[in-house]
Amino acid sequence: MRYFPAFLDLKEKRVVVIGQNPPALSKARLLSKAGAKVFLFRSRSNHCLKNLPKTIAFSVTDRPWKSNDFNETYLIVASSGDNNEDKLISKHAKSLGILINCVDQPAISDFTIPAMVERGEIVIGISTGGNAPVLARRIRNAIEIAIPQHMSEIVSLIGTFREKVRNKIPSFEKRKVFWDNLLDDGSFSVALEKGDHDLARLEIESALNNVKPRLGAVYLVGAGPGNPELMTIKASQLVSRADVIVYDRLVSEEILETSRRDAKLINVGKKNKQDSYKQNGINKLLLNEASAGRLVVRLKAGDPFMFGRGGEELEFLLGHGIPVSIVPGITSALGCGATAEIPMTHRKYSSSVTFVAAHRMHGSGGINWDALVKLSRTIVFYMGIGKVNEISKKLLESGLEPECPVAVIEQGTLPNERIFYGELNTLKSIVVNNKVASPAIIVVGEVTKLGCNEFRTEDFFDLPMAV
Repeated sequence: MRYFPAFLDLKEKRVVVIGQNPPALSKARLLSKAGAKVFLFRSRSNHCLKNLPKTIAFSVTDRPWKSNDFNETYLIVASSGDNNEDKLISKHAKSLGILINCVDQPAISDFTIPAMVERGEIVIGISTGGNAPVLARRIRNAIEIAIPQHMSEIVSLIGTFREKVRNKIPSFEKRKVFWDNLLDDGSFSVALEKGDHDLARLEIESALNNVKPRLGAVYLVGAGPGNPELMTIKASQLVSRADVIVYDRLVSEEILETSRRDAKLINVGKKNKQDSYKQNGINKLLLNEASAGRLVVRLKAGDPFMFGRGGEELEFLLGHGIPVSIVPGITSALGCGATAEIPMTHRKYSSSVTFVAAHRMHGSGGINWDALVKLSRTIVFYMGIGKVNEISKKLLESGLEPECPVAVIEQGTLPNERIFYGELNTLKSIVVNNKVASPAIIVVGEVTKLGCNEFRTEDFFDLPMAV
């Protein structure tokens, strides 16, 4: 380790920045944000400062720097655009005992400025010792995704209670246990994520006064249509944090592999009538795990509120006093439609779309076929592969033309995705002849013609990537 990481208190300290290029202006803004009194001078090789932003939080002197500008200066950042001038600045700064950073020139610098991730008072610096700034930026982007935005609010709240907790719990070890338990408490976490700071403060007070035991929480999370890259950032964060993941059959192994190594993974998937868990059993499982103080992710393919019984689980858990938060996902129809290049709506072809659960075609909550055909220009059937004969028959009886375009998308968004196009009167033969199996969706309507064209790239996942 060549460079020692340290955080400087620059509040009210004089800092000089030399240069008029984007790196100089960027550093001036960052230093001002940290509370420094920043003075920007142009380099000796430039005649004037150009293209300055309209709103700046630092002092600008439109002349070249002079030696006496360094008097009473805490540190200097040089980005003159001229290597010889930067060397001169560095030599003069070091002779005065002033810390100097010459942008992208670690050999003549006392320190480097890292790539940074900020969450309020949380600041993470990533340095490669000046060797590979582009790699530091990539690492920063990965950390940005991993750290929730509300982390800054946690820091702020903990800061307001820190003295009170220290007075109440003198022992360092016991304070550490207190804060660890609080951060793992489901009620506290859910309150912060929902932006309810008053409730979060009450949770801290209750924990401090030993009013309540640690409580877990349940997150109803949409895993998206299958491809792990189509999960939301928040969903990915929760999967990597969860103590327990209760998942459905259609959640891919690639997604589950991003969980903690010590997380408990429970498969409650349903396939036809051979259910490994009944819904009541799933409800009780979620309740028991959360009541034991665990962070539980109920992971569902697509979106938890789109034919996923998420509403039933939400109602049950809230009725038993368990904190619940919902994380939406890209529903399968939209994800599959995107990779098949089929829009669900289009000004020319369709102004409405209806999503139908084909396994609930009869009984209460069944399908009004006449209304469906009359009102919908695009119809998407979930869980309909085993009912293609009845779907075709009912749509034809209700007035759809036999030549109405259709598409069947199997394993949508995944590398083994298959897409078939045809007409309503050939729907059954498409499924049977190609041995289409679940998971698959059926799209009915003129919009499917946009996916079925000679310019469409069939090998979507084999496209070369720019590097």
